[in-house]
Amino acid sequence: MPSGNLLNGGQIIIDYLIRENVPYIFGICGHGNISIIDAMYERADDIKTISVHHESVSGFMADVFYRVSGQPTATFTSCGPGSANLPIALGNAFLDSVPFLAITGNVPTSQFNRGAFQELYRHYQADFPSTVQAYCKRVYQPTRGEQVPLMVRQAWKTMVTGRPGPVVLDVPFDVFKEAAAEETPRPEEWSRNISSRCGADPEGVVKTVDLLLAAERPVIVVG
Repeated sequence: MPSGNLLNGGQIIIDYLIRENVPYIFGICGHGNISIIDAMYERADDIKTISVHHESVSGFMADVFYRVSGQPTATFTSCGPGSANLPIALGNAFLDSVPFLAITGNVPTSQFNRGAFQELYRHYQADFPSTVQAYCKRVYQPTRGEQVPLMVRQAWKTMVTGRPGPVVLDVPFDVFKEAAAEETPRPEEWSRNISSRCGADPEGVVKTVDLLLAAERPVIVVG
């Protein structure tokens, strides 16, 4: 739970989504993500939770919402076989350059490599990232609360810059509720002076404007 005035990992994630103007979060509650559910309930007036009947549906809903509105959203799923239903939706979004943030729950860090709580551990502890790494741009897995603020903003920036695509934020059960930070990163500060597109040469822009102003019948061919 939060310590003093510190926000926990789940609260940081939800507050960051709200700061990025995310209107909806799609998913299913489970034993691996219950703490982020609490954070969603606390901010129900600011971000609407849409419960689905199957984890893959959450990914497809986030995919379609972006295609229709141009606004990235997020999903939430529990650990083990629950989140293992996501790869089809992730792959569909990845190949079509559709961004959404997939927030997946994982087992408590104290239970890593014990096989508890539906842990995927036969080759590496808490190894859900290996399940989805081929279907997304990047997987982030904070193992301490203090890592959450950095990783959630890195995940979002990775998702929407360059060639857009889905990103997975895989969060252990205890990290959702562990004290993380006093405040959430501000997207406007993180993105200041950082462009997702290459900038044009300033002198070239001036020359282009001069040519357009001097032209009698200008034609612009873009492509």
